[in-house]
Amino acid sequence: MSLKIDLVAMARRGLNYLTTNPDSENDYLPYFGGKIPEKGLPYFERCPWDYGDGNGRFVESIEYCRRMTGFAGAHDVEEGVLRNLYACLEDDGLLYVPETPWSRHEAPMWSQRGSLLGLSLMYAKTGDPDIKARLAKLVDRLYSMAIRQDGHLFLMYAWRDGAWLKEGLETGYHFALPESLITCYQATGNERALELAIEIARGCAYSMHRYFEDDGTWILDATQEDLDMAARSDFLQEDEGFKLEPEKAYLVTTGHVTSRTMSMWGMIRAGKLAGDKTMTETSRNAFEYLARHWGSTFGWFAENAIIAGRECSELCSLADVVGALIELADCGHTCYWNNIERYARNHLVESQFTNGPEVLAVVGDNLKESAPAVSDGSRSYRNVLARLDGGFAGPIYPDDMFSFYFKSRYNPHATRTLDISGCCSPSGTRTVYMVWNRIFDVLPDGVRVNLNMSKSNDDAEVKSWRDDEGKVEVTLKKKAGTVRVRLPEWESGKGVNLSVGGAPRSFEVKDGYLECPDVRPGEKVILEYDLPAKKTRENVGGIDYDITWKGDTITSLVNTTDYEPLLPRYQRT
Repeated sequence: MSLKIDLVAMARRGLNYLTTNPDSENDYLPYFGGKIPEKGLPYFERCPWDYGDGNGRFVESIEYCRRMTGFAGAHDVEEGVLRNLYACLEDDGLLYVPETPWSRHEAPMWSQRGSLLGLSLMYAKTGDPDIKARLAKLVDRLYSMAIRQDGHLFLMYAWRDGAWLKEGLETGYHFALPESLITCYQATGNERALELAIEIARGCAYSMHRYFEDDGTWILDATQEDLDMAARSDFLQEDEGFKLEPEKAYLVTTGHVTSRTMSMWGMIRAGKLAGDKTMTETSRNAFEYLARHWGSTFGWFAENAIIAGRECSELCSLADVVGALIELADCGHTCYWNNIERYARNHLVESQFTNGPEVLAVVGDNLKESAPAVSDGSRSYRNVLARLDGGFAGPIYPDDMFSFYFKSRYNPHATRTLDISGCCSPSGTRTVYMVWNRIFDVLPDGVRVNLNMSKSNDDAEVKSWRDDEGKVEVTLKKKAGTVRVRLPEWESGKGVNLSVGGAPRSFEVKDGYLECPDVRPGEKVILEYDLPAKKTRENVGGIDYDITWKGDTITSLVNTTDYEPLLPRYQRT
């Protein structure tokens, strides 16, 4: 049984989704919603997040996949997606969602984030002064409209008709902006973007509206009565989608895990640039709190920390967590490479959708239905399964690609859906890129291998095998130096066999890395180690699961209830 992970192959499949989802009949505007229902035809569906958030994420992820695979096609798609993004940038600099049957004309901060990410990467790639000017105008507008309160800067949920949409500070999405603002600063050198990022991050860390206590405890804007009510299975109306009592709608926002993971990542990056170690440490503590309360050992994180149905996940959170943990590893917390590898080998890999016979066995009969007429462009039923291939599922259970999404999985009136969304799919490919990009680092005196995965560039080549045992092969290409390889979390070095150029070699282990000095170009450094098997029981999202591991890879995951997955995950035995 091979447990090898091929990130480049994942990026190639991701490109299928990223380049065929955008609607060729509507100038390549991406669809945010992609759904495979348990009953009925698969379809794409329009929503407000198609604009800015969707455009920006798609632009960014297509470029990341190009870097990994060398793919040189689909420029018409990429240009169309970028054109749609430009069309939403208005005279004041903000990106506005247009007025449509499915959206209001407004400028959500979430869409500004997606725009910043996509445009910043395009500027880093092309150096186009027009893109830089658009970014500067967007940043200046955000800075001018920020609310000054108690020495901190804040942005609210959305700007509409010349004013903030809601009174007071929306405890939802504005703290997610620092990570994208810092990306803009690093691409363009825009000092105002950095200033705004640091000030918003400080508000998240220190103000009365902060997300986290210093010890990492999450501050949830909910009373115990709210929490008790949200835990009821009838809290959400059991109709298509979900609706909430208006006075309790804020519980969806304040409990939104991805808003907080984005904030954690932004706080770490801002703290590093501002020299604020407290902000960075608070974020690290907040991650540990998340992992204990709404996470898992294998990369699954709940979509919501409050409301019923929280056993659903959102892959966007994994992207933020991996980004944050890479930053923490660079700060000296190298133990987090273990988390990154475990998360990538399991939840990330198992979340990518493959349009194969297993899917047809579940929904094949549905494809015989006739597609209804759609006059307003709100849905597309054209070749949906093939276009979804390579995307990443969002609200899924640890053991099932389908979910009831915020409805109790035990409600007899609910049906399941495999939801492949325009946020989680680009986030999935972004995570694939982030992991691949840091498999190894080129240092002045050699190479440091952080992840036991395969990658090659002009400086070195790393090959990894996971079969009956683990094996890593490292070859320097340009100059002699020291090869450092992070050992798996169960290995101290005593069970490792090392050879260089075919001859056994002694070694030292420092900070979790095996060190092998004086390696010549072309010599193969080979490490071999065992992959121990174990069984664990873990409570994830309120459900107990029996898990079988081989090394840091799950080979089987089974719930302990009578729930039967529709499209089971972790079918690796």
